[in-house]
Amino acid sequence: MVLSRLAHGFSAKTLASRYSLEPYLVSKITNMVTRLLATKLYPEFIKIPVSRRRLIETTQAFEELTSLPNMCGAIDGSPIKAPGGSDDASHLRGSVLYNRLVSGDVVWDKVINVRGHHVRPYIVGDWCYPLLSFLMTPFSPNGSGTPAQNLFDGMLMKGREPEPETWKDPDEGGVPARGLENEKSFHYFGDSLRQALADDLHQRLSSR
Repeated sequence: MVLSRLAHGFSAKTLASRYSLEPYLVSKITNMVTRLLATKLYPEFIKIPVSRRRLIETTQAFEELTSLPNMCGAIDGSPIKAPGGSDDASHLRGSVLYNRLVSGDVVWDKVINVRGHHVRPYIVGDWCYPLLSFLMTPFSPNGSGTPAQNLFDGMLMKGREPEPETWKDPDEGGVPARGLENEKSFHYFGDSLRQALADDLHQRLSSR
């Protein structure tokens, strides 16, 4: 019942008649299940690699897959389009992970130098997320960038979607996320880092 409500946006009244329950019970059960998902299951599936050993193992695994250094995670939204739902960027900005990264509460101790830029571990997402110093996104959703930028985009998406083809969302050409005022410095540094990573990747792979 709760999954049906979350997936389709059915009202408590609609589901109450379907399951022969009072509307207040539908709302109460929905709140209980979503609280359980948020508090019990979230830590099992959303893990921040805080130990240096785990961080190194994670970045090495991503680099073997994508050739991009210091990538430590990937983020994606749900394809469910329910009434009242919010976009991927809003979900990110409302998360504990985002708040910890913006506040500096999470500072991964593994910095590398790429073309004069100090690159800390970063996560990756599609163009529906904001480009930030700790969140790399593609240059273009349609391959209209430079050869270096298109190569970077392909490798980034390779690291973001290890699942089988059948599970990929066929329509990911949404509107790019707009940056917020308090994100300007993160975006500025993210833009410089992304270009440096793209140029470095292109040079390394072209020389092979």
